Amino acid sequence: MILNVIKELKINISWKMIYIGLCNGNISTYEVVDYAMKQIERGDTRPEIFELAGAYADDYEYILGLVQDLVEVSLDESLESRKIRLAIVFEKIKNKNRNFVDGLIELTELWDSLGFPEDSPHIVQGVNNTLSPNEYYSQENYDELYRLNYEWFMKEWQYLQNK
Repeated sequence: MILNVIKELKINISWKMIYIGLCNGNISTYEVVDYAMKQIERGDTRPEIFELAGAYADDYEYILGLVQDLVEVSLDESLESRKIRLAIVFEKIKNKNRNFVDGLIELTELWDSLGFPEDSPHIVQGVNNTLSPNEYYSQENYDELYRLNYEWFMKEWQYLQNK
């Protein structure tokens, strides 16, 4: 439930971010319907919000169209995408894996699923480095990479809290 994570992180939720998340599969239609109901409770009376709150969650195209009607065109798409990425990273790093091999694999899979963006703090064994498997798959390396990922998260979170 990406929207709940974003809310927990106190990051501004926009309809553009929701639209991006729907398109890339990171946000479900169930989340959107639930979010619309909460917006009504907060006093949002736009017709699209009422339609979303009453929509069948399995009607993806209908929900996507309504969300698209609510998108704030002026918002920066890359910034809104970063909010989703932040929530995905948070979900993976909030609990450090006790097994360093599994932890390293999880971090690699995380950043692979995000397309290894340029600002990724993660290092993959043998990619632009000469780390041997013994050096890479060690508790010390996992601790260091986890620290780097956590620092990346904190920096990104602090930046996105005001956006």
